[in-house]
Amino acid sequence: MKTKNFVASLLFLSFILSTKLFAVMAVGPLIVDFVPYENAYLPQTIKVFNTGDKAIYVRFKLSKLNNTKTPEKRQLFDGKNPKDFGLMLEHSKIIIPAYQTRNIKILALTKPSKEDVLYYVNVAQVNSELESIAKGNDKHLIAGLNISFAYNIRVVLRPIKPIFRVSLKRSGNKLVITNTGNTTGVIQNGRQCKDKKQKNCVDLPHNDSIMRLYNGDTKTIKLPKQWPVYFQSRAFEQSELIHSN
Repeated sequence: MKTKNFVASLLFLSFILSTKLFAVMAVGPLIVDFVPYENAYLPQTIKVFNTGDKAIYVRFKLSKLNNTKTPEKRQLFDGKNPKDFGLMLEHSKIIIPAYQTRNIKILALTKPSKEDVLYYVNVAQVNSELESIAKGNDKHLIAGLNISFAYNIRVVLRPIKPIFRVSLKRSGNKLVITNTGNTTGVIQNGRQCKDKKQKNCVDLPHNDSIMRLYNGDTKTIKLPKQWPVYFQSRAFEQSELIHSN
């Protein structure tokens, strides 16, 4: 038992030390909304902070989510044709001196469509290891990059008229949730109430109480009671209380 506790303590200490050593980069915002302006998008900016006492090397990668049903499958930007990809970053890699901040512009190169277009910006702090390899009379410098800390920024290109509309259909202890609108949003504070005045209510389990819904998403959850369900829906500048039968 003592051995297990000792090993656990070592693992925890290792985690704390690694956090102190590497987690010197901060990024914001983590969600970037592009809102149409005269059938186009204005550039947006993210900030990358170096909170440490040494310079850091930061690398950026773009990806596009073509199908919300398979969020793990993203189209990585190969750097060849940003106009076809639809999104571009001001830089692909930068060095930030100690205690300094850099602003990075994000440019949307596509016209607004009828529904959301979703991208991700991966911002990674990396350790650069340079190795010189001699081959005959030639010397080559090889750089190996080890990622030590990273953020994923969600980028949403909103349609011209963004509408977050959620349908809640309950049958007994089963609830079907569908985003019938054309934009991404969040429903939260899920609860069931026995009366319309919402005085006799129970909260839904945490995993079912809040969720992000992409346009076209449908999710089914099991309910603790056979009562109407209430959520607060939120997307962009829209917010309203919604409920089921």
